[in-house]
Amino acid sequence: MQSILSQNAVIQWRKQNNGEILLKSSGDWTLDTLKDTANTLDEISRTNRNVHIRWEVADVGRVDSAGMMLFIRSYNVLKANNCAIEIIGAKSEHEKMYRLLCRYAPGASRVYAQLPSGYAIGIKKLLNYDLKELNHYLEFENKLLRRQIRSCHLHSFGRLDGIL
Repeated sequence: MQSILSQNAVIQWRKQNNGEILLKSSGDWTLDTLKDTANTLDEISRTNRNVHIRWEVADVGRVDSAGMMLFIRSYNVLKANNCAIEIIGAKSEHEKMYRLLCRYAPGASRVYAQLPSGYAIGIKKLLNYDLKELNHYLEFENKLLRRQIRSCHLHSFGRLDGIL
């Protein structure tokens, strides 16, 4: 069996002399490779308004739904910041996924643009569990959360008074 090595998603950017921003994406835009890229795209989205952006994507390898939703989210946030965006070098399979997600989840990208960038990554990880495992995991998380809240209340107020 041949294994496929995953190459981390990378995004590089620089401001050109003419004020235009050049984004260059590469690597695999998949669930397990996106964390640093999501943080970089958040920074780019926060700090740039009313500029022309050339986004080169020819060197992007595999893309899953989490990677495409991150792309859509970033694109929509930049558009909302009144940026003119030119996509260069998109592969046909990536364009197909983009169209599918926009067609079957038309409001999702708009809603997702308002959420933190790690949102889809966390949700997609949870989807890897079967229902029984997910239920046990969420019960465990709830117990930890309740314990932490109780600890804060006990520390702050001396006792809980049956709050939880």
